[in-house]
Amino acid sequence: METSDEIDQQRDLFALMGMTLIHIQFTESIINHTLLLVIQDGDSLDLEAWEKQIRFLDRKTLGHMINILKKRAGLHEGLEELLAAFLRDRNTLAHDLDRVDGYELHTKQGRAAMNAFLRELFDNATRLQKIFCDIGVSWQEQVGFVTPFDQDVRDFIGEDNLRISDLLFHEKEAQ
Repeated sequence: METSDEIDQQRDLFALMGMTLIHIQFTESIINHTLLLVIQDGDSLDLEAWEKQIRFLDRKTLGHMINILKKRAGLHEGLEELLAAFLRDRNTLAHDLDRVDGYELHTKQGRAAMNAFLRELFDNATRLQKIFCDIGVSWQEQVGFVTPFDQDVRDFIGEDNLRISDLLFHEKEAQ
């Protein structure tokens, strides 16, 4: 028989799962928008091309978006590793929790294993959000696009992470 404390811990774990999933979805949305606006297919988009890209990207899974990103831009090895871990762990959360080493809902150690997994996934999602937001900030500066939220985005990215995208991306050679 489970105690009230164990039930509360399970409930808290389920809440963390849901919060992490929403955080992941936000990260995926930022990557999608980066592919649409910043790391575009081609040099510029007219309205028709814009709408076509929206339809194209909206149907893509995270794995597809990462592959598109790799085709459009050269990625630093560390960023590729972070994206691969994020994709793997996102898919584990969404499709197969049994892949989490040690996870067992009914034991303290099993809940701790899932908690550690979720916190790492959440942290990786946050790192990716900051990287892709930095790409957006750099793009905005280049094209002269200003919003009332620019300083909030910079504060989220953090002074130490501003311009990190310059280190993680490079133009792909013409093929």
